[in-house]
Amino acid sequence: MKFAALFRKISNNIDFSFIYDLVKDKYCENNGRPSIDPVVLFKMIFIGYLFGIRSEIRLIE
Repeated sequence: MKFAALFRKISNNIDFSFIYDLVKDKYCENNGRPSIDPVVLFKMIFIGYLFGIRSEIRLIE
């Protein structure tokens, strides 16, 4: 349960919306499959870094 509290604190105190501006020219809005939200990808990497998770599969679990 302490992880949930940490994740809430991160979400409440860090505004990740700046990521959209950084990657807007990398995503096509009208061609191909829908993309994964870049903020979600960044948060996954950030959480992996905080907890020392090196495997993407382990991170998804």
